[in-house]
Amino acid sequence: MLSADGIRSSHHAQLLKNERLLHESLFKRRDGIDALFTTSTLARGMNLPSDIVLIAGDSRWDVAGDRMKQLDAHELLNAAGRAGRAGEGGQGFVLIIPSKIININDAKNNIASHWMTLQGIFSQSDQCLKIDDPLMGLLDHIHFGMLEDNEEYLLASLPFGEEDAPEEPAKAMIRRTFAAYQMWS
Repeated sequence: MLSADGIRSSHHAQLLKNERLLHESLFKRRDGIDALFTTSTLARGMNLPSDIVLIAGDSRWDVAGDRMKQLDAHELLNAAGRAGRAGEGGQGFVLIIPSKIININDAKNNIASHWMTLQGIFSQSDQCLKIDDPLMGLLDHIHFGMLEDNEEYLLASLPFGEEDAPEEPAKAMIRRTFAAYQMWS
């Protein structure tokens, strides 16, 4: 859909595979889709560059139970993790609109327990993890000439280019690693 503000599209399981792939590729382009409205299909590991993720609801329909079911902590955190992806942006903004109305009772100075459930999910101290790329250690060993089996295997596995630039494919591959991102950030 084209509007004065840009291009918007949807992403859901009922799209044909080629449609989903088209929407994903257009969203990755700077001159492509500005906003992508999705179901949980993208919350399960798709790596699309997003600055903002709006999660409309913290529950989903449970077919077996024939009722709405609260999303598990890992499902909400995985959906929220689509914002601010490594290599794409250093930060992301996530806004969750709870499925249930959260009542605040000023007279009793309390808030609905549903708020406490959500707060508990996002306030866990172990949600921010230090991530290291195991390639960093291998590259450091290669740099300092400390070649062992793993380093030799990595060097032997790197792609080669044309005669005039044989190292370019290997350099391009290494530039796309998390280790390179950490080094240049």
